[in-house]
Amino acid sequence: MVNKIKLLWFVALLLSFSSELFAQQQEAYTFCTGGSYAYLLDTATTSTSTYYKRWTIGTTAYTAHMSKDTIYQTTGTSGLPGGYGTIKKYAWDGSVTWTYAVTNAHHDICPMPNGNVLIFVRETKTAAAVQAIGGSTSSSIAFDIIREIHPTGATTGTVVWEWKLWDHLCQSVNSSYPNYYSNVANAPQLWNINCNLQSDGFHPNGIDYNPTLDQIVFSSHNNDELYVIDHSTTTAQAATHAGGNAGKGGDFIWRWGKPQNYNCTTNGNGITLNVIHDARWVPASNSKWPNYISIYHNNGGAAVQCVLHLPDYNGYSYNYTPGSVIGTNTPVLPAVPSITGVNSQGGAMVCDNGNVIITKPNNYFKETNGVSITALQSVTVSTVQADRMKLCDVRYPTAAATVTPATVCANTAVTLGSSATSITETSPTYTYSWASVPAGFSSTAQNPTATPSTAGSYTYTVTVTNNVGCTSTAAVNVTVNTCTDVEENTIEKTELIIYPNPTTGIINLNEEFILNNDFEIWVCNSFGKIIFKAENNGVVDLSAFANGVYYLTVVTEGRNAVNRKVILMR
Repeated sequence: MVNKIKLLWFVALLLSFSSELFAQQQEAYTFCTGGSYAYLLDTATTSTSTYYKRWTIGTTAYTAHMSKDTIYQTTGTSGLPGGYGTIKKYAWDGSVTWTYAVTNAHHDICPMPNGNVLIFVRETKTAAAVQAIGGSTSSSIAFDIIREIHPTGATTGTVVWEWKLWDHLCQSVNSSYPNYYSNVANAPQLWNINCNLQSDGFHPNGIDYNPTLDQIVFSSHNNDELYVIDHSTTTAQAATHAGGNAGKGGDFIWRWGKPQNYNCTTNGNGITLNVIHDARWVPASNSKWPNYISIYHNNGGAAVQCVLHLPDYNGYSYNYTPGSVIGTNTPVLPAVPSITGVNSQGGAMVCDNGNVIITKPNNYFKETNGVSITALQSVTVSTVQADRMKLCDVRYPTAAATVTPATVCANTAVTLGSSATSITETSPTYTYSWASVPAGFSSTAQNPTATPSTAGSYTYTVTVTNNVGCTSTAAVNVTVNTCTDVEENTIEKTELIIYPNPTTGIINLNEEFILNNDFEIWVCNSFGKIIFKAENNGVVDLSAFANGVYYLTVVTEGRNAVNRKVILMR
């Protein structure tokens, strides 16, 4: 009986510990929009009236996202569902740094690490054009394009990459038409043009980029499915079926959610999707669901779900068999608060600790731990999506490092320098920590001195930590020579070192001697002719002369002289 009581006590303690573990919020801010504002809200707040940072950005058309210190916003209208006419970028201080007008753009955007932006735009094909490739329609049809826009000026941008759905179609109507398959199940990498063919087309609405894989995932409202394409292609390759890391050009390299679309089953992938939004990659750093893909499932207006699944990666490609259902039939459904009556828009973000930020569009966002529907945070705000920002994603420093000189002889001191900036901090303070490769040097000084003792390549790295514990690193390289045949003489105030010798053209005098002496220097060839002469010059350039033996003389103000033989070998 005693043992049973101990066991029950242990289980209760374990459950209590697990509950406390899951109850932790993901640090540190949530970015969202509402009315004419964009917000960074602390995880403790329950109202937008208490914010860490607020910007006046005007009404958001569909969504806005934040990347480090920059806000990317859609604004204006385009007459399309979820449409907008302009993309704007805002700096941390609220100033507009980019205003880009775009035609037929709609729904989500995705800021990329390189500063570019992925967007959806729409092109319309006539009924005749669609019929000519096997489409059964009497109306014009919209086909979507994904574009990567590179900002080039305050109001300009360049399309640097493009993918078109029109280039990746198949059909099973008639073998005389292009891209014919007797069964479209054998071509899941292509879209069956006669699947749910309607004037509104695919109606994609959520897009995200995976920089590790260099791939794009996007969700489709009309087709209840998500798709992965290869971004490593060129635009030309993206219009074909070959090229890129996955070797498939712009074809789908993965799809999931509705195998009916490629004629493989009458059921979904273990779940019947009915309108989805906000496709996102779950980062590899996630503690519960690393490398999953998440979607916001509107569920036909019934109880909203956050749905996660793990693609079967195979390098940059994925494992599947044409003619078979692609992907898992057992998706993960984290517990989320009850949201009903929503059949359009919405967002779900999986935090690194497994918590879920879920949005009822234009009403609120709530954070749960994915196990219980109890909200850890609930904020009333008219946003479509909400993005959790980690502390150091926002309040990061940027470190810089210098070294003088960068090339020295062994046992010669170099002066290291460091500095840091923090755009998002008002009065930042910093600490510094230096280390070296090869190991052996460390310092907590901002600008220390190091003395490498042996020849080779050295890397000195400084880690700068700001007042909120966020770090940044910077590194410098130093080349250390043995300085073979270097002559050392005490003439006047300090020791003279010349290096390298033999030389390929440039001969250096050590910095300590240059700073502490007034001197003349000249070089003679083997015939005694002076070919170089200067005063207080620490660099001798013989690169214009032929290989051979030369004679260098240094005379200080006290008329002490040293003569050395120099060998020039290029």
